[in-house]
Amino acid sequence: MAGGGATLVRQPGGVSFTFTGVGLAAGNAHTIWFVAFNDPAGCTSPMMDGAELIALCGLPDLGNAAAQPTAVWGAGHVVGGSGIATFGGRVDVGDTSGCDALGRLPCNDGLTDPGGAEIHLVVRTHGPAIADLVNEQIHSFNRGCEAGEPNVGLCRNVQFAAFVP
Repeated sequence: MAGGGATLVRQPGGVSFTFTGVGLAAGNAHTIWFVAFNDPAGCTSPMMDGAELIALCGLPDLGNAAAQPTAVWGAGHVVGGSGIATFGGRVDVGDTSGCDALGRLPCNDGLTDPGGAEIHLVVRTHGPAIADLVNEQIHSFNRGCEAGEPNVGLCRNVQFAAFVP
């Protein structure tokens, strides 16, 4: 993404990250999800761009126990008028406090191998910020888009970065 970028710092006790998204929908609630494949050697669905390898693990590997996947909430906020937002956070080894409360994403044992895990940072839009739900929108996987909520069907992943060990 032109003008955007991501950094990852691996430490024995966890991983710190920043992600700058550009071209995001102004006024929309966004979250960033920290996805770790603790055993990328167990992945079976590499992500490719033509002949170029982007990541060893792909979306189907979220359901692949051999990859030891985990996905936790990393950060969230409403994007301002510029369409640029910087997210930052840290995920410690074994911390599962940011797991999806409804179990739609794998949690397992959380991050177990900061040095060897393949890490994906995924930006998810929740549609326009909803005054009564904005806190839930920026702290959950799908709030604002659930059945009966104003943004039903609008939640989707819009940007990502992958860090191969």
